[in-house]
Amino acid sequence: MKYVGIDFHKNYSFITEMDEAGTIGYQTKLSNDYDTLKSYLTDLRPHTKIAIEATCNWYYFYELIEDHDVDVVLAHPLKTKAIASARLMNDKVSSETLAHLLRADLLPAAYIPDQKTRDIREVLRLRAFLTILRTRVKNRLHAILLKNGIPCPYSNIFGKRSLVWLKQLALRPCYQNAITSCTRLAKTLNEELDGLNETIEALAYDHPYAQILETHPGIAHYSGLLIATEIGDITRFPNAGKLCSYAGLVPSMHASGGWARLPNKVLNGCAGSSSKPRPMQSKSQTITRNYITASLINTAKQVPGLRSPAASAGQSMRCLNLIDHIKKDNSGQRLGVITTRKVLGSDCATGVR
Repeated sequence: MKYVGIDFHKNYSFITEMDEAGTIGYQTKLSNDYDTLKSYLTDLRPHTKIAIEATCNWYYFYELIEDHDVDVVLAHPLKTKAIASARLMNDKVSSETLAHLLRADLLPAAYIPDQKTRDIREVLRLRAFLTILRTRVKNRLHAILLKNGIPCPYSNIFGKRSLVWLKQLALRPCYQNAITSCTRLAKTLNEELDGLNETIEALAYDHPYAQILETHPGIAHYSGLLIATEIGDITRFPNAGKLCSYAGLVPSMHASGGWARLPNKVLNGCAGSSSKPRPMQSKSQTITRNYITASLINTAKQVPGLRSPAASAGQSMRCLNLIDHIKKDNSGQRLGVITTRKVLGSDCATGVR
C-alpha cells in the first residue's frame, strides 16, 4: 500500500509518497496544470491512498482523480493540528505529515459530497452571494440618502415607486451619480437572482428530499434544497443528535479537573445571541453549518410563539430530528403531518439518543 500526502497550493503542489513502514520513497514539486497532474495521477498504482487538505481549490484536484482507482481523504485543516501547530512548517514537512497521518489512520477527514451535490451547492451559494451584494447596494443607497437628510419613505428601496422617487430627487451630481449607479446594479442583481430562482426551483423539483422538506411550514424551494444538499449523505450521522450537533444547535461543553464551562450560545448566535449566522464564512465546515442553521432558524421564527432564540433553536432541532427520521426511513412522509413524539428521544438536547 502506498500513501501519498499532497500539500496543494494555487500554482503548484508538493508530493510525498510513503510506504506502510513509513519510509519516504519519492518527493517532488509539481505544477498544478492539467497535463502535469493528470500524468502523475495516471501513473499511480490502484488503491493508493491520497491525503489532501480542504483548501479553496480542492475541487479541481479531486475532480481530476475522481475517476481513478485511488482512495482520496480530504483532511480537515482546522483539526490537522500536527500541521497547524508545527514549529517548522514548509511544503515538504506538510506533505510528509499528511502522509504519516494517513498511514497511521489519524487524519481527521472531511466529508466529500458527490458531483451532483457539489454542483447544486454552488448554485445555492451563488444565490446567497448575490443576495449579500444586493443588500450592500441597498445599504449604500440608504447611506447616501441619510447623508442628505432624506429618509426613504418606502419599505423596499428597489420597488417601482421608490425608483421613480429616487430619479426625481434633486441632489448634487456626486450623490445623483452614485444613486444612478446603485439602481443600475440593483436591476442587474435582481435579473440574475430571478434567473437563479428559476434554476433552483427546477432543481428542487428533481430532488426527492427537497420535496419532502418543503412540506414543512416555512421551507420553500431554496431552503429545502439548501438543507438537503448541505447535509448530503445523512447516513454518515449515527443518530439525529449528531446531526443537530453538526448543525451547531447543540451547545458545546469544556470541562477539566472539576471545572466546566457551558456556553449559552449556539454557533455564532443562533441561540442566546442577537447576531445572525452568516452563510459565507471562511472555512468549509463553518459554511455548511451556518447554511443549515440559518435556514432552520429563519424557518422556525415564522412559526407563531417561536420568536425567542431558544425557542427557534429548539424548533430547529426538532426539524432536524424529523429530517433524520424520514431520510433514513425512506418513508416519504410529510414533515408537516408526522408527529415529533415518535421521533424525538428524551436526551436529544445533549446530542444523545
